[in-house]
Amino acid sequence: MKYIFLIVLSLLVISCAKKPEVQPTVIHTIEHSDFTSKMITKYSLSQKDLQNIQFYTSHDIVLHKQNRVDSVSISKGVLLLDKSSESDEIIIKAGTPCIFLKGDKKLITVSFDNDVVLTFVNPNIKCTEDSNYYLAADSWIDEIGTLRVKGEVYKALGVSGQSYLAIDKKSLENNTRDSIFLKGKKVI
Repeated sequence: MKYIFLIVLSLLVISCAKKPEVQPTVIHTIEHSDFTSKMITKYSLSQKDLQNIQFYTSHDIVLHKQNRVDSVSISKGVLLLDKSSESDEIIIKAGTPCIFLKGDKKLITVSFDNDVVLTFVNPNIKCTEDSNYYLAADSWIDEIGTLRVKGEVYKALGVSGQSYLAIDKKSLENNTRDSIFLKGKKVI
């Protein structure tokens, strides 16, 4: 009789148990991606579209300007040479956000804070291959670039020449996954 009572009680508990839950899962993936010339064509991006995309720098950019002032004077029969210099640096860390101003498959001009405007160039001459937009300079000698910022001449130092434009790409994948959460069985 005791066993029959336990069996009936077990059946009653099982029949009152909650049904398994089914939960759809949506996976959001954000990834940093090189911005390439092919993206403009592949996604039919207009100038307005490009203005709405957040751009970033891939590497640190260090721009250095040095002004030397040499003066000569004579004091008490001694020739005085006064050599002094002033230097300014603009440092743009990797991952710094910037906004699109204008551009095409060959050149893209972006703006940072403090009215710093830089141009990035697609080094592919015919612009037919998929390539990144790298920091542009008037000239590059031994990995040191010369460029103008706010009308002043600066030298791009370090890995500045390796810096290219990147964007965030977000993929939405709607995967429906039926999940059943089991509570397990215990020995009675």
